[in-house]
Order: sequence, then structure tokens, then C-alpha cells
Amino acid sequence: MITFSKTNHKQNILNLAAVLALAGLFFIPVSPSLNALLVVAALLTLLAGQWREQWKLLTNHSAMNLLAVSLLILFFIGAFHNPFGLSSGLKGFYKYLTHFVILFFLPIAFIHQQKRRLAYNAIILSAVLTAAFSVLCYLLPQTAKHYLHRSAAHLYAPIPYGILLAYSVFMLAHRIIDEPPYRYMYLLCLPVLLFTLFYINIERTGIVVLLALVLLFTFQRWGIKGMLVGGLITLTSLFVVYKTSVLFRIKLHNVVTTVTDYENNQKTSVGYRLTFLTASIDRLKEKPMGYGTGLYTHGIGTPGTDPHLRNGITNPENSYLHVALQ
Repeated sequence: MITFSKTNHKQNILNLAAVLALAGLFFIPVSPSLNALLVVAALLTLLAGQWREQWKLLTNHSAMNLLAVSLLILFFIGAFHNPFGLSSGLKGFYKYLTHFVILFFLPIAFIHQQKRRLAYNAIILSAVLTAAFSVLCYLLPQTAKHYLHRSAAHLYAPIPYGILLAYSVFMLAHRIIDEPPYRYMYLLCLPVLLFTLFYINIERTGIVVLLALVLLFTFQRWGIKGMLVGGLITLTSLFVVYKTSVLFRIKLHNVVTTVTDYENNQKTSVGYRLTFLTASIDRLKEKPMGYGTGLYTHGIGTPGTDPHLRNGITNPENSYLHVALQ
């Protein structure tokens, strides 16, 4: 439990940060704008003081610290290099600053194991409740399903939601082994999460993340042999899902056809990715020093004749190119 004291004000600030962070984690699927709660929580941890020792505890790899800080400074300098003005550059820098603050300072609010468990619980509970709502939408009669699906569409973005589902499955799998008293409750949650991921969620990203997490889970628990067995079980499960899920078959077929038919039809998700990828490499050759922080809102480089590049490169679909181009 998180309790507040009348005398220990610094601890109260950390507790408030933990409460806001828990709310932000719980509402991740509901509204991305509520992620601002995580930024506020991270800033509160700085306000509480005594963060230098905790910084060293959380990031004990000096090379990683230096790299993170160097990138942040580079993004700040790049904000002044933005040809569309300083305000545009600072908006781009703000995004990286918030990521930096959240990743490096928010964990301070969860130094204690009990608070960390509350954070994990918030993520899992959010995934289970929204997945149960999705299943309800899927199973209801068509009329009710229509209105509920419209409501569900405003609750969560498919790609991050798929990742959230996959990570929740991973955490529950560990808890099933580590916490026997609650094993059956966790086992009841798993099918809801997996059904939503494979039969309802329209994006492929969560499935790819889940496959990687299955291999990680089996390796953590049983080593290389366990990972091999886990891989075989995963392949068998995917075959069953392929035979029973129309949506999964469509996802898989779309990947294959959009790659093989790329030359004839580039107006697909894979087509956009490949076009932006090759164009980003060309733009990087033209300007190795970059185009300025936050330029993606306007498009990078000279617009091309390809309709995908009418406004320049707005998303290279690759984090490394994303950073390099800026």
C-alpha cells in the first residue's frame, strides 16, 4: 500500500509520483494523452530530491548514461537546426526529453519492491479489463457489437495495445509459476489476452513481440533446451491459430503478398515501409549531418514524385534511421 505521512514530505512527493504513474500505466490503452501523467510523476521524483544516489543505482553502466545524455544534448542542438523554426525543433526535442525523463527517473518512484508490484499490477489489470471488453464486443449480437466496437476503437491504438497484451501474457506466465496461490486466477486471464491478440487485434506487432517473449520466457526458466521446446510449442500454437482465426490468416497473407507484389503495388503498409526506408537512406547520403530535430512533422528532404513521398519522408519506419536523419 502507498501511505502518506504528515512529516516526511519528500517521501510523500515520491508516493504522489507513484500514484500518478500507476494511473498513467493503467490508462495507457484508454488514451495516449494520459501518458503526460508519467512525465509529471517523473518530474516529481526529481522534486523529491536525493535522486543522484538512486540514479547511480538504477543506471550503473556509465557508458549507457553517457550515451543517453549525449543523445539528448544532440537532439537539443538539432532543435536549432530545424529549418521550419525553433518552435518546431523544440516540439521534437520535447518528445525525446519526456522519454528520457520517464525512462531514467520514473523508476525512482518504484525503488521498493511493493511499489514495483503495484506498477506491474496496473499494467496487467489494464490489459485484462480492456481485453475482456474486446471479447465482449466480439461475442455480442451484431447490433450491439456495432456500437461497442465504435466505442472500443476510441479506447486503444492497435499497435501499442498489441504490445501491452503480449507483455501482460509474459508477466502472467512468470506469475503462474512463481505464485501458486493465485495460479488459477492468472490462468483464467491468459485466454482472454491471447484471444484478443490473435482473434481481435488488427495489428501484427503484438504477435511478433509475443513470439520473442515466449522464447525469452522459456530461456529464462529452462535454458536453451526449454527455449527449443517453447519454440516448437509456439509453432504448433500458431498453426492452430492459423486454422481457426480468419483475422490471423489475413494478417499473414497480407505480409506475404505485399512483400512479393511490392513492385506492382506500393500502397500497402509494407510498401510504405520499404519506400520510406530506401528514401531515408538516400536522404541521409544527401545530408549526413541531419535535417534537424522534429522535422518529421513537416517531412524530411525534397518531396519526390512517388505519392508516398509527396510531403517528404514523414516516417522512416526505423528507429536508427529516425535518429540519424535528424
